[in-house]
Amino acid sequence: NLSDADSGAMIMIIFLKGCLKGLDGHFVSPYSSLTLPITGGDNVPDPRDDLVRPYCVRFRARNQMITEDYYPEPLKEWYYQIHHTALDLEHPQLFNEKICWLKLYGENIELKTMLADKYKVKDWVGNRIGYDYVVQTYGVWDCFDEIVFDYLPNRFALKCNHGNGFNVLVYDKKKIDYKCLKKQFDEWMHINPAYKTLELQYMNTEHKILAEMLLTPDEGDMDLKDYKFFVFEGKVKLLPCRCVH
Repeated sequence: NLSDADSGAMIMIIFLKGCLKGLDGHFVSPYSSLTLPITGGDNVPDPRDDLVRPYCVRFRARNQMITEDYYPEPLKEWYYQIHHTALDLEHPQLFNEKICWLKLYGENIELKTMLADKYKVKDWVGNRIGYDYVVQTYGVWDCFDEIVFDYLPNRFALKCNHGNGFNVLVYDKKKIDYKCLKKQFDEWMHINPAYKTLELQYMNTEHKILAEMLLTPDEGDMDLKDYKFFVFEGKVKLLPCRCVH
C-alpha cells in the first residue's frame, strides 16, 4: 500500500541527505569513494568512511569473500539498522521487504543489468518512446585516459555507466583539474556496486565512462526537477520530486 511506498521514499531521502559535495560542485554518494577488495585481503576500508552502507565492509572484513549463499546476512543487518525490525525474506509483505527480495531472487537479471546501464538503456528508451527523450551523448570510453577533451564542448556531464552518483558536472572545461578528475574516475571504474549494496544487476556491467549534454533549468527556474515514479501493479502511487540547484 501507499504507506509502504512512503517508507521506501524515506530511505531515498535518508540516502540523499548523506550525499557529499564533490568535484566541480557535483554530488556523489557517500559510499562512492570506497574501494572494496573483490577477493578479500588486509586492505579493507574503515567502515566509518561510509556514511550510509558500512555493512558490506564489516562482513567482507570478517569473511574475506561474501559468497552467494551469504548475501542475505548483510542485507538483513542493513535493513535492521534502518527499520529497527527484522527483514522477512521468506514471506515479504512490505514494499522494502519485496525490494530486498528482488535484489537476491528476482528474475530477468539480464534485463535489469541492461536497464541499470546508463549507456545501454539509452537505446532501450529511444526505441520505445523516441530519442527526443534521451539525453545527448558526446562520447563513450573504456577508461579515463581514452577521453579526448578537446572534442567535448565547454559544458558537459561526465559519468560512469554503473552505480549511483559516479558523475561530475563540468560548467567550464578550462577549470578542470585533470589529475584530480582522473584519480576520481579511475577509482569509480574499479568499484562494483553489487559488492556494496547487493544490487546484483550491477554484477556483470561492463564499466564505461560517458559524456553527456549538461542539463540546465528552464528559463526563470533556479533548479532542475528530478521526478521519480513509484509504480505499484502498473499504477503510479507516489511521485516525489527532488529539486537540484
